[in-house]
Amino acid sequence: MEKDGIEAIRGEIDALDAEIHARLMRRMDRMTALGEKKRASGEKSAYRPEREAALFRARIRDHRGPMALESLLRIWQEICAAAAQIQMRKVLEAALFAPAETPRFLDIARAQCGAGGTIRLLESAEETLKAAKADPSLLAMLPAPTSLLPKEGRRWWRLLTPPLQIVARLPFLSGGEDGAALYVVMRREWRASGDDITLLRAKDDKDAPAQNLRDGSLVGEILCREEGQTLLALDGHIAKGDDRLSALARRMGALVYLGGFAKPLAVKRS
Repeated sequence: MEKDGIEAIRGEIDALDAEIHARLMRRMDRMTALGEKKRASGEKSAYRPEREAALFRARIRDHRGPMALESLLRIWQEICAAAAQIQMRKVLEAALFAPAETPRFLDIARAQCGAGGTIRLLESAEETLKAAKADPSLLAMLPAPTSLLPKEGRRWWRLLTPPLQIVARLPFLSGGEDGAALYVVMRREWRASGDDITLLRAKDDKDAPAQNLRDGSLVGEILCREEGQTLLALDGHIAKGDDRLSALARRMGALVYLGGFAKPLAVKRS
C-alpha cells in the first residue's frame, strides 16, 4: 500500500515535469521571436539586468515552501542566460578582472553567464574596460570596491568614462560570508528596475561629500575613497539629467555619472 502511494506521488511529479518542460519550451519560442525583432532593430546584447531584477523580485514574492531562494534564483539565472543566447544566437560573453585572493568572483561570473557562457580572465582593469568599449555585447565584470580588496581591485572605477556605465551588481542575493560582489560594466546606459542605486564619481574633499549628501533632497552614502576621488551611491534611479544632480554638482563640484544597479536582496542565512 505504501509503495502504491509513493508511485502515485512519482506519477504526479512526472506529469509536473512534463508540464514545466512544455511551458519552458514555449517561453524559449517567444525568446526566438523577440530576438528576431531585437536583431532587426540593431541591438547587440540581450542582457537586461533591470528586467532580470524585476523577474527575480516577482518570483521571490511568489515563492513558498522549503526550496532555498539561492536554488530558485539559480534556476532562473540559467533560464535568463539561455534566453539571451537564443535571442542573439550566441552565448553570453564576459571579461572578468578579479584579484586572485577572491576566487569566488569566478563562481559569481559563471552563475551569471550560465552553463553555455564564456568568461575571459583579464589581468588588469584597464584591459577589461578596453574590451567592454570594443564590444557592446560584452559583460565586463570587476570587483565591487571594498576596503578588503587589494588596491588594484578597488580603484578601477576611477578609470570609468563614457560610453561605459555600470549596469548591474552581482549576485542579486547578497549576504554571503565573504561579501564578494561584482559590478557589470557595458557600453550602454543602465535602466531602472524599480528599486535601484545610482553611482557617481566626485572629487574628494575630506568630509565635504558626506555633508553635501545630507544637505539636499538626495539620500546617499560614500562607498569608497581612492586617491582624491570619491565613489558615491544615491538611493533610487536618478536620471543623468536630473535637476538634483545639477544642484549636487554646484555644492560638490564636477560629478561623473557612472551608472548604477538594481538593489540586491539581502538574505539572512541561519
